[in-house]
Amino acid sequence: MELNEAIHITGIYFIRKGEFNNMEIIKFIQEDSIIYYEDYESEKVLAYLIGYISFDEIDDKFCYAFIFNNDSNTYYDYAGLYKKNYVLFLESLTKGITHFRNLPTLYKLLRIKDNPHQQDHVVVLLKTFITKNLKRNDLNIEDLSGIIGPLFKLISDNENKYKNHLMVSIRKMFIEYEVNVLFMYIINNFGNQLNHELIQEMFENEDYAIK
Repeated sequence: MELNEAIHITGIYFIRKGEFNNMEIIKFIQEDSIIYYEDYESEKVLAYLIGYISFDEIDDKFCYAFIFNNDSNTYYDYAGLYKKNYVLFLESLTKGITHFRNLPTLYKLLRIKDNPHQQDHVVVLLKTFITKNLKRNDLNIEDLSGIIGPLFKLISDNENKYKNHLMVSIRKMFIEYEVNVLFMYIINNFGNQLNHELIQEMFENEDYAIK
């Protein structure tokens, strides 16, 4: 067995055994894929590796390593690496998300501020928000509005596609009073970034509650 193959096999083994920390995982993926790029395009097991990171331990150093290509000013092209397995990679990335506090980190990793129209990202973000049963703990509604607000901007940037999915899920997550206060904070803080139709629907929700 040649050295590269030995590193490839043992790296995968140690990641799956939980022996690698976050930085070791992302560095392994980036370096290993230089040699085994064809495998990363076709083998699902390699798309699952990113799911072994701990979201609660992600720091700025990891974010930089994840986003940028070998400490350069170019972004790492995971879609180009994983190709047909890219969505699986994205879903694996969200595996460790358990808390609302994890969402801003996911926004950063997916660069939603400067890349808001990537449909795979929009779908995975909404799926994470809707299906994960995220923990709230000590977060109040104002705190949550700062976390959820970027999702509304993302929906607005994409011509309100998936708007109903987001609105319905929020009404299921929170009691009516909390929904109204949440929408009020989001309109106040993100209103200049949202389209009229989306804002109008949020206002109508408040009007209905008042009646």
